[in-house]
Formats: sequence, C-alpha cells, structure tokens
Amino acid sequence: MTSSNDTHTLTGEARIAIVHAAEKLYALHGIDAVSTRQISREAGQKNHSAVQYHFGSAEGLLNAILDYRMGPLNKRREQLLDAWELSAEKGKGQQGDVRALVRIMAEPLLDQLQGPVEESYYMSLIMQLSTRGYFAQTLNNHRSQALWRVHEHLSAALSHLDPEVALQRQVMMGRQLVISIADWDRERRESSQVLSDEQLARRNALLFDFIVGGLCAPASSAE
Repeated sequence: MTSSNDTHTLTGEARIAIVHAAEKLYALHGIDAVSTRQISREAGQKNHSAVQYHFGSAEGLLNAILDYRMGPLNKRREQLLDAWELSAEKGKGQQGDVRALVRIMAEPLLDQLQGPVEESYYMSLIMQLSTRGYFAQTLNNHRSQALWRVHEHLSAALSHLDPEVALQRQVMMGRQLVISIADWDRERRESSQVLSDEQLARRNALLFDFIVGGLCAPASSAE
C-alpha cells in the first residue's frame, strides 16, 4: 500500500495497471458503482483480490491514485507560484493578481487536455471527489502545499471581503475549475477530438472571466 509519505511514486506493472483501470472505471461509471473486483478484472489481474493485495483497500487505492496524480499537479503549481512571486506581475492590482492565481490553479489541469485521453481519466475522479468535500479532509498533506499558497495569496488579494466570504468563494472557485475542465475532458473523449490551442484559449478566457468576476464581486447583504 502506498504510504502517506510518498508523493507520486508508483512502481510495478500490476500496481500501475490497477491504477489506470480504476481511473477509467471511475470516470465511466462513478466511484460508487465500481467494485474492487471489477477493477482487478479490468486491469487484467487473475487474482480478484489484487486491489487489496497491492493497496490494502479501496481507500488505499484511491489515495494511491491521488498521490500519483496530484503530486505532479502540486509540483507544477509550486513552479508557477515561484515564478509569479518573483515576477513583476505580482502586485499589479487586485483583479490582476486574482486572475494570475486562478491561472496557476487551472493551468496544470488544462495541460492534461492536450495529452492522451487515457492519461486524463483521473480528471473525472477529482471532480467526483470535489463535490463530496473530500479534499477538505486532506488539505494539510503533501498534495496540497501549492493550494495553501494560492489560498494565502488569494486571501490577500480579496482583503476587501469578509474573510469567510473570501474563503467560501475560493472553495466554489476550486469546484468550478475542476468541474469545467473535467467536463471538457469528457467532451473530447466522447468526440475523439483534441481541442486546438485556439479553442482551449477561448474557453480558458471565458472560464477565467467568470471565476475572477465571482471572486472579486462586492459582497451583497443577506436577504
């Protein structure tokens, strides 16, 4: 079973095959509709208990997938944050900073839309977990270091808002990004078409406009 101290190391043909099979089945049928037995069969494992053997449990497999996939995403966001913090772009204004931070959040996910569809099934898994509040339980682990840094910068850029309002808007931002990008990934898989750079840039601009507007809008009084 992958330990909680691992980042995104996953070795062994059987383990990798199981991870890929689980990602695909979760994307096609939903987490709750897939058994460990189905995953073992999809992965070509003769032992129907292969998931338990390699990962300990379905929860262990889930965490191994997230370590495997979220580790590189976190590293990429860290790199983008480092570059932004050193650049003249930082501090250019409230909405400018917010848009830059939204882009940093989204870019590692958007990059997946230009790669093989077999490598992006996990986008659906992330979307499903985001709607369950799963990531709120794991924000202090190695997968979330970049997210915490983005949160701190966004909180500073949104200091005109009540802190609780700013926090809730950031939660909604994260879910909207994941849901939108996962839906685009599903769309390209079903249509067997890769989005062109121009198409992706147009969608990105619309999504970023929508999210930045929502994050920065003045808070209305409760009715």
